[in-house]
Amino acid sequence: MRTGLAKGLRRYYGFGFRPKFLLNDEEGFLLGLDFYGQTVFDIGGYIGVYALFFARAVGSSGRVITFEPNPANYQELLHNLQLNKFSNVTALPLGLGRHCGQVDLIINPLYPSRGFVAEAQPQNAIQKKYSQTVPIKIITLDSLMQSKSLPSPDFIKIDVEGFELDVLHGMTEVLHVYKPRLFIEFHCKMPDLICFLLNREYTIYCVKSGNKITRQHIAIMNWGHLFCE
Repeated sequence: MRTGLAKGLRRYYGFGFRPKFLLNDEEGFLLGLDFYGQTVFDIGGYIGVYALFFARAVGSSGRVITFEPNPANYQELLHNLQLNKFSNVTALPLGLGRHCGQVDLIINPLYPSRGFVAEAQPQNAIQKKYSQTVPIKIITLDSLMQSKSLPSPDFIKIDVEGFELDVLHGMTEVLHVYKPRLFIEFHCKMPDLICFLLNREYTIYCVKSGNKITRQHIAIMNWGHLFCE
């Protein structure tokens, strides 16, 4: 890759790849953070570009756990990790949510690398009608941590196409005990997300503007990236 967060690393140029030549605000923000030696959870791993960035940023003493439930994306993610020979990344073919079980992932056959959980975007009825449905396993992050199968997170990135609040509800104990920094691309209802985080004593910033977000700012935002600590 010649540009972006994972510049200098290798990736498989699969279907749907679109190269970018400039860093966006969110990528520039992440490049300015120190991840060395930390444990990063990458929720919504896609094909692994962020996982590759985090794997390099945390160094040999850090760890990356990436979650990707879309079967096609998961295989490409594994391939990209193998291409770069990273040994500090664990990739799990799971979705995270507020309950454990199975849900339907809606995938557009013309853009199979993108998908969303059916219950997360009920308004997309037309898109569902002409899309494919893939059943995926959902588990809560709290239950995974209780099984002691994962290290404690220092930083959690969430990009789950409208399922953000469900993911957060499934990690309430993780947030309480470990207090990880959060980087969230949100597509869900802004008031609910902000209230959830403020109620857990997180300070929230809009990544693009750098402004601190309070309950009074909720109405003016409907999409973007949040940094919370």
